[in-house]
Amino acid sequence: MSGITDWLEAIANPCFWVNRYYEVDPDVATELFGVSFKECQSYYLKHLLGCEDDSERADEELERMDGSTLAISFPEDYTWTTHFTHTAFVHTIYHPKVFPGGARIAVESGHGSLPGLRWSELKQMVACLQQWGHGAFDARAVFPLLYPVMWLITFDELDDVRRTLCAAWDVLQVLEPSRLTRWVDEVIVIKDKGQMLFYDLVLGRHAPFEVSSHATEEPLWAYDPRRGWHTGHSLRSDSSTFASFFAMLERYAPAQE
Repeated sequence: MSGITDWLEAIANPCFWVNRYYEVDPDVATELFGVSFKECQSYYLKHLLGCEDDSERADEELERMDGSTLAISFPEDYTWTTHFTHTAFVHTIYHPKVFPGGARIAVESGHGSLPGLRWSELKQMVACLQQWGHGAFDARAVFPLLYPVMWLITFDELDDVRRTLCAAWDVLQVLEPSRLTRWVDEVIVIKDKGQMLFYDLVLGRHAPFEVSSHATEEPLWAYDPRRGWHTGHSLRSDSSTFASFFAMLERYAPAQE
C-alpha cells in the first residue's frame, strides 16, 4: 500500500508536521501542535509509510513499506522529490535529460548528511515557484517542507529565517498563533564557532554538544571557483553536479541573497 497521495490534505494535518520534524523533541512537537504521540505514530504508520493498519510492526517489515513521495515541479522539466521512508527522508532532483535517473542532493537520516541547501537557495526555490505557479499548494509551504534540508544557519541569517518561517507557518494554519514563535525557535539550529546552538525555553540558545572536528575545520558553506558552493556535510559536496538546477532557478527568479 502506498503512502500519502493527497499532499494538500497532508500539509493541513498537524501529525504530518510532527513526523516531518522528527529531530525536534517529540514532547515539545506534540505539545505545540496539540496532538498526541499516539496520534502521530498512527499517522506515521498508516499514512506516511502506507501500512494497512497502525499496529506495531518490526523494523524489517516497515522497511518494505512503499512510503510517501512528494514531488514539486519546477520549470524546464525539473522535479524535486522527497521520499519518506522508515529509515530516511531522501531528496532527489529529476530531469528527463540532465538527471534521468535522479541525483540525490541530501538525505535526512541519523547519519548527518545535511545540509543540502543554503538558506538563500531555499528562498530562491520558493520565489521561482511563486513566479512560475504551483498547483498543489501555496508555494510558501515549501519553506517549512524543505527547511530541514538545510537545517543549519548562521547568526546573520537568523532574523530573516525566523520572519520567513513564521509567515509560512501562519499561512498553513496548523499551529495556534500563540505557539508559532516558539515552534520556529525550536526548529532553528545555528552553527557558530564550531558549535550547533539549539533552543531551550529556559536556557535560550545553547550548545549541548560539540560538532565533530571535521565540521569545525571548515565553514558551513565554502565557495570555490571550480566547484561553486559546497559543504562537507552533504551528498551535495560538489555543487557543480546541480549547477543546471540552480541556473534554472536564476532564470525564473532573481537570486535571493
